Amino acid sequence: MTARSARRAIEVGVRKVSGAERLHLAVQFIGEALIYAACGLLAALGAVHFALPALDASLAPGITEQWLTPQILAWSAALACAVGVLGGAYPAAVLSAFRPAAVLKGRAQSGGSTVLRGGLVTLQFGLLIAIILTTLVISRQTAFGLRDGLRYAQDQMLLVYGPCKGTFVDEVEALPGVVAAACSNRDPLNTPSSFTQGILADGSKIPLGIGSVGYGYFRTYGIPLSAGREFDASRDAGRAGDERAPIVILNEAAARAFGFALPQDAIGQYVANVQNNGGPPSEVVGVVPDFTFDTMAQRTPSMILRLGDAYTSDYAVLNVKLSGQTIPETVEAIDALWKRIGSPRPIHRMFVDQTLQDYYLQTIRQARLMAGLAAAAVIIACLGLFGLAAFTAEQRTKEIGIRKSMGADTGDVLRLLLWQFVKPVLWANLIAWPLGYFAMRRWLEGFAYHIDLSPWMFLGASALALGIAILTVAGHAFLVARAQPVTALRYE
Repeated sequence: MTARSARRAIEVGVRKVSGAERLHLAVQFIGEALIYAACGLLAALGAVHFALPALDASLAPGITEQWLTPQILAWSAALACAVGVLGGAYPAAVLSAFRPAAVLKGRAQSGGSTVLRGGLVTLQFGLLIAIILTTLVISRQTAFGLRDGLRYAQDQMLLVYGPCKGTFVDEVEALPGVVAAACSNRDPLNTPSSFTQGILADGSKIPLGIGSVGYGYFRTYGIPLSAGREFDASRDAGRAGDERAPIVILNEAAARAFGFALPQDAIGQYVANVQNNGGPPSEVVGVVPDFTFDTMAQRTPSMILRLGDAYTSDYAVLNVKLSGQTIPETVEAIDALWKRIGSPRPIHRMFVDQTLQDYYLQTIRQARLMAGLAAAAVIIACLGLFGLAAFTAEQRTKEIGIRKSMGADTGDVLRLLLWQFVKPVLWANLIAWPLGYFAMRRWLEGFAYHIDLSPWMFLGASALALGIAILTVAGHAFLVARAQPVTALRYE
């Protein structure tokens, strides 16, 4: 509207000569902006109506139920009015201030404030870069939480809940599509299953998570040991629950809590906890990394993992690693085994990656929402920049004609125009980088384990916004740059 003010200058002059007051003109132009906002509101309500089913499935189930309430309509109408008034206020002030004599003599200031238009484009691209950065950080943290930061293999991992007895375990391991299987007293997403206290050499106590796992548990999940070995049936058979020589595996946090500087320093040493009930300390045979199975919102606690026996203990979960070649057939075979030798109750099973998706559902929804906002921000920023490019090219028609008549080629003019449109995008980084940095650093602080904010993220977001800006104006600038000088100068 500021760019179109020059074309409406004569209208304003005639209306003022005919007796129109400045207030009348301001009301007219704000009214026009309100009409635009009202049309936008109607379009938005229609878009929401058709978009909600998809949003209901991917973002927030249940939001489609009675969404068009009187409260939402009232807030939407108030928002449209606010947008109309704010969007039309400055153009109304500029247009209504034109002096009739100057306008009708052709000496009206055209186009309003160039600084304001450039500032609005800078603000739009600043928000665009910040949203792109936010989308990138959330996506990277989600990928880190689901894959990179877990330190274990989650693909094709099946959890079967129920009594994990020896015969059933042996039959499952013998199936063609099973790579490995191991028992545990709880599923890995709830490790540790309970807490106790470790007893240090000086008698002081430390908080300690405790759980039980079977033979081959860490091999099944692909977790490499930091030091020592895991429980081995050929070496440790009969030692499960042996009060004379119980054996345990610590995670690195527990090893440090017990005073061992390095993981290998704990191997062969003895540690005690309050659940020993006065018995001898447990021998440490292995140390594993601080793997976590949750959303990384909290640091992995110090854990001590005991050896159980699938033939005698009441394990609650069978962890099965599938080959990935014939997963449906293997799952059906496990179901059949469950009915035959497992338990009379229906089988309860799930895949680890599906459960992790549920754990990270909120973060995944945030990533999807930010991606949608980024797409909307791209469209809005491109519209603003395209409008600025069209107006600027029209204003500089005579200048471009003179430059070309003095020997400038198409490339020179194109570089001149592109640099003018690129500058607001470069200035936008001054808004986007601090805003994105502080917002994302605060968001990442909600995770005990998270990615780092790297410079390439900021540079990548800025480069993407810059590429979008160049693509937006390049076509229009190229057409203007190729125009013949006589076309620009013949009206002189």
